[in-house]
Amino acid sequence: MKFIPLTHHYQTMASIYEKCADISKQIDVLSQSPRPNVQIENDDTQQQEIIQKDKKLLDRQIQKQIENLSLDKQDSKKDQRKKLQKRIKQKKFGKRIAKKQLKSKVQVNCDHCDKVFETEKLYQRHQYQLMYRKKLEKRKLIKQTKDVIQIEEKEIKQTKRGRKPKNTQKKIDSIEICI
Repeated sequence: MKFIPLTHHYQTMASIYEKCADISKQIDVLSQSPRPNVQIENDDTQQQEIIQKDKKLLDRQIQKQIENLSLDKQDSKKDQRKKLQKRIKQKKFGKRIAKKQLKSKVQVNCDHCDKVFETEKLYQRHQYQLMYRKKLEKRKLIKQTKDVIQIEEKEIKQTKRGRKPKNTQKKIDSIEICI
């Protein structure tokens, strides 16, 4: 089914009514006149030409609308393809976007040392360093306690066997060992 704008439809209907009125006037004039051989064909051919022109205009308008719709559909398809490509790129390069967002300037205060960091990335690096330092301190403390325990066990074994322990100075309270 073809789409015809209402304004054009009303215009064609109005022109048809006007033509009918003109024809009826000519019929009235001819019926009153004494000449029986007058031809009305000129008006009919003019009307047919006008109707054909109107049909051609309608066909052209319809073709233009169809072309516009097809172009709109193509544009919308292109837009959808571009959107899909952007989504795919965002998934692939999401890490890059996240890194760029981390570089944005935001002042962040550290709770631990009250330093002010200009970017989120610097703040996260600082937090990681603090966490790493805590882990190292715990490892050192565990190692020192194990060493102290081993030394004490050696001394206990030597005293049980009747030997004198070697000259070692220990500070067990502060977990510092001097050998």
